[in-house]
Amino acid sequence: RLYSQSVTAGIWTRIEKLVAIGVIAKRYDGSYKIHGRSAEYYCTPLARHILRDDSSLDERAIRQLYKRSSASARFVQRSLALLRITIALRERYGDVVQMHTQVEIVGDRYESYPQPLPDMFIAMNDVDGTARHCFLDYYEDEVPLGIHARRLRFYDRYYNDGDWSWKEFPDIIAVCASSHLKDRLARRMRYINDNDYLDVSAVSVACVDDLDSKGGIDWINPLEADTVL
Repeated sequence: RLYSQSVTAGIWTRIEKLVAIGVIAKRYDGSYKIHGRSAEYYCTPLARHILRDDSSLDERAIRQLYKRSSASARFVQRSLALLRITIALRERYGDVVQMHTQVEIVGDRYESYPQPLPDMFIAMNDVDGTARHCFLDYYEDEVPLGIHARRLRFYDRYYNDGDWSWKEFPDIIAVCASSHLKDRLARRMRYINDNDYLDVSAVSVACVDDLDSKGGIDWINPLEADTVL
């Protein structure tokens, strides 16, 4: 616990130093404290110039990072949820899983990816060394269920268009903000499949809280007929 506290203190010290030299900026006022909301940080124009020296970053990705200085509260919370998912999967599966967010999968070499892009693209190797790929999307409670369900139809159309470049079509992972949404989304996906006969089949639905648990993750594939919903 003492080690954890010292690491956390060190991180905040470095963040404040970056703020002091103008690489990142801080967004915080009295209303944040009232609502129990943490301070938010974003890249400044100086950071954009520094990042341009990193050839692995696409110019469009750098511009997106810079624009997030005016990001909405919803965007911030969504970004934090995706960070939470990333950390949970990293702790569970280790370095065998490579995760790439939307910022990392922009540019000409990613033109074969579905548009709009998934929240995250995941690459991993099975025990036998077989490469697997996944599209991961985060589903919020505030968004109507019908809009969430369209994402499954979208992936099915993308599958049938045949523009994807992988040997096997990526699995589809839906991580929901709550267990209630997980159950509703799974039932809606089953309904869509039963009525429209989708061609995609590898679908996994879970709640974000399940990823943090120390036990096994209760993944649901609603497209399998024998799955109890």
